Amino acid sequence: MKTAFNLLSIALLNFFLVLFISCKKDEDNSINDKPVTKADFVISGISEDETIAIGKPLEIELKLTPDGTALKKVEFYLNTTLIESDTVKPYSIKIETEALEQGIYNFKAIAVINTSESISKQVKFNLKYDFIVTLPKDGFYTGQTDEKLGSLSFSVEGKTIKNLRRKYTNGNYLINELYPSAIAMIPQKEGFKVNTGNYNLTGSYDGKHTIVGNVTIKSITINYRILDIIPPEPKFSIKPQSANFLTTFKFDPDSTIDEKDLKESLKIRWDFEGDSIWDTDWHIIASTDHIYKKSGQFKPILEVIDSDSLISRITKTLDVHRFIKEPVTIPNVTFEEIPGGGFIAIKKTSRDQSLIRYDSEWTVIWETPVPEQGGYYDEPALSKIKLTSDNGFFFVGSYRTRTSGTGSTQSDIFMLKTDQNGIIEWKNIIGTSSVSDEMGEDVIETSSGGYLVIGGRYWKNSLILLKLNSEGTKEIEKRYERANSEGIGFVDIVEIANNEYYIFENVGSSSTGKGILLTRVDTNCEIREEKNLLEGIKANANVIRKSLDDNYIIGGEQYLYNGLIFKMDKSGSILWQTSISGSRIYDFFELPDNGLITLGSKYSTTSTICNIHKLSPLQEVLNKFEYQGISTIRFIKSINENYRIVGDSKIYEVIAF
Repeated sequence: MKTAFNLLSIALLNFFLVLFISCKKDEDNSINDKPVTKADFVISGISEDETIAIGKPLEIELKLTPDGTALKKVEFYLNTTLIESDTVKPYSIKIETEALEQGIYNFKAIAVINTSESISKQVKFNLKYDFIVTLPKDGFYTGQTDEKLGSLSFSVEGKTIKNLRRKYTNGNYLINELYPSAIAMIPQKEGFKVNTGNYNLTGSYDGKHTIVGNVTIKSITINYRILDIIPPEPKFSIKPQSANFLTTFKFDPDSTIDEKDLKESLKIRWDFEGDSIWDTDWHIIASTDHIYKKSGQFKPILEVIDSDSLISRITKTLDVHRFIKEPVTIPNVTFEEIPGGGFIAIKKTSRDQSLIRYDSEWTVIWETPVPEQGGYYDEPALSKIKLTSDNGFFFVGSYRTRTSGTGSTQSDIFMLKTDQNGIIEWKNIIGTSSVSDEMGEDVIETSSGGYLVIGGRYWKNSLILLKLNSEGTKEIEKRYERANSEGIGFVDIVEIANNEYYIFENVGSSSTGKGILLTRVDTNCEIREEKNLLEGIKANANVIRKSLDDNYIIGGEQYLYNGLIFKMDKSGSILWQTSISGSRIYDFFELPDNGLITLGSKYSTTSTICNIHKLSPLQEVLNKFEYQGISTIRFIKSINENYRIVGDSKIYEVIAF
C-alpha cells in the first residue's frame, strides 16, 4: 500500500512539473501568441438565401464542433434586434413568422464562450407569402384568381364565400367588405378553419394586394391576413357647439370607425386650436375636455391611427365667443362714468358738438349744444371731461376758427363749465393770435375752488399752464418751451401734497421713440422740478391712476409695441416696473391684493387684437386672454364681478378671471 502511494506521488509530481513548465512557457510567449479557440458551430434549420413562407415557423439550432462544447450563452438576433438568449443545450430558437412582413431578413447567432471570446455567424433569408391574390379593378370576380391556385375554391363552415366587394372612397379602395349575404362568413381574425374540398378564394383589388397568406391545397387550415389600406374614419362631436371662452368643451370621438380594427385598438390625438401644435399625445379613444383661454374661430383637429399605422384626420369649425353676451352698441361719444351710475359725454356731429348726460342704460337725460362764436368758420373741439366738487362738469379742448375761406385756422384753448343738469355756467377761450395750434389737454380742481388747466402748443412743443378762478377767469398763464421739435403727445395732471401737482408729458421723436417727462408745478404755475422717468427707456404713458396705497401706477408702451407698466411714489421715485411683450397698455385697474388687470392692444398687421393680462402682486403674468377685432379700448365699471370693455362704440361684458 505504501509502495503504491509512493508511485502515485511520483507520478503526480512529474505531472505538476510538466504542467508548470508548460504554463511558464505559455506565460513567456503570451505577448506574441493569442489563445486559439477550436470550438465552432453551424446554423441548422435554415440556409443562406432560402425562401420561407410566412406562417411557417423557423426552428433553428446551433450544431457545435467538437460536440459537447460548453458555451456561456447564445444570443439570437433578427436583423439588429436581440430576440432571445439561450444558456441550455441544445442551443435553439423557434421563430413564428405570422406577424412578420415580407422582406429579406438577417438571422445572426453569437456563441459566447467566455467573457473575452465569442463566435458570430449569420444567415440571410427571404420571407414571403405563398400567394398574393389580385383581382380586376372593375366589377366583381368569382372565378380563378391565380395560376398557382388552379381551380380551387374556398368555403367557411360549408358555405361558399362568393365575393368581397370594392368601392371607391376619395380615390382609395375599401377592402374586407362583403356582400350582406356573406358578411358573417369570414371571421375578423388572422386564421380560420374550413372544410376540405374545393375552395374559392376571392378578394378586392387595391393595386398591390388585398388578401395575403400561406395556404396548402386541400388543407383544412388557412392562415391569412387582410392588409388594411383604408385609413380609419375619424368622427367627433363637440358639446356645447358654441359658447364663451372659459367654457369647458367636451370633445367626443366615440363615433370613429375603422374597416379592420376594433375601436379599442385605435389611438387618437387632438389639436384643439388647429395651429399644428398637438395638445395631446396618442391615446385610446375617449372623450376629452378642453377650455379655450381666448376667443375666436378655431378649427380643432382629430387625428386617428390604426394598427397598420394608417393615419387620417378630420377638422371642424368652432366659434368661441368673446363675451358673456352680445355686445351693446353705444353712441359714438367721448365719455366718463359718473359715480352712482350714468355717463357724461361729448358728442360731435360734423363741426358741431353737444354735451350729453346718459343714464346707466345709455338713455339721454339731457343734451346741451356747445355754443359757437358765430364767425365764418367755427369748430368747437372739446375732448376731456372732469367731474367737479359741486357735481358739475368741466370740459376742456380747443376751439378752431377761420376768418375766411382762404385764411389759416386758429386753434385756441377752450374751456366750459356746466352744472349737473347741463346748464352752462361759463365758458372761456384763451390763446395767442400769432399761434394757430394750441389745445387744452387736462384740468384739475384746486383746493381753493379754482382750476389748473394744462395745454400744449404743438409742432413748437410748448407746455401751457393756466390758473382759473371758480368763475373761469384767468389768473395766471405760463408757457414753457420744450427742446424737442416733434411735439407733446399725451399729457395728464395729478395732485400731490402741499398744493403741488405732477404733469406727465410724452416728449420726443416718433421715429426714435418718445420718453416720459415728469414736471412738478405749484398752484402759481411755476415749475419746481423736471426729470425724465425711466431714464434710457423709450416709452409713452397712456393711462395714470392713483394706487390703493396713495401712490401712482402708469400704463403705456415701450418703443416697438411692448406694454409697459410701472409704479411711482409721490417723490417721483420708481417703485417697480415691468413689461408685457407685444401689448400696448391703454387701461388697467388694481385688485384688492395689489395685483393688476391690464387692458391692451396687440400689434398685428392683419387685425386689431385686444388682450387682457392678469398680474400678480409681484407683477408676474398669471393669465392672458385675447379678443379679435376690438380697438379704442378702456374699462368701465364691472357688473356681477365681470369686466366691461368699451371699444369701437360697443360695450363688451367679459368673464372675470
